[in-house]
Amino acid sequence: MIRLLTLLAKVISVISQLFSIGSGGTWPGEIALIIYPQILKYYLSRVQKGIIIIAGTNGKTTTSKMIQKIITDSYNGNSTKIVHNDSGANLLNGIVSAFIQQSDYIGNITVDFAILEVDESTLPLLLDYCKNKKLAIVLLNLFRDQLDRYGEVDTIATKWNNTLTEIPQGILILN
Repeated sequence: MIRLLTLLAKVISVISQLFSIGSGGTWPGEIALIIYPQILKYYLSRVQKGIIIIAGTNGKTTTSKMIQKIITDSYNGNSTKIVHNDSGANLLNGIVSAFIQQSDYIGNITVDFAILEVDESTLPLLLDYCKNKKLAIVLLNLFRDQLDRYGEVDTIATKWNNTLTEIPQGILILN
């Protein structure tokens, strides 16, 4: 299932780019999640050393790039494989697409770290896939950025609090 689905998703990405229907950054993940909702669990199981999740209204890209640089530099030039959804696609479909992009055509992927920028409201959804994983969660600021989608800041903060109390282990960094 994973092999065929990854191949299909990669073809969708190429078609998207070829016909200028987008950059191919979210459609592969969107289709993969529709066909096989547990595909993210599969990809996260391929992460060997740790999953670093950055969530907040502002600063996700900057923070994740700094973390990626720190990790890369700490290995002193040794090869470190990192999946990072650095295109800014920070919903589940963009995260899945980042893994698909890094995998081969039949879904094989082994990475040391996943550095995942996550939309404020997507954090609880992503953490459902991360149970029993080596986690570091960086929570940045919450602003009244997208009231039309999320409501008040307190709504998101409550969701975060409820979700984080269910995480048995991990490193939590709060801004």
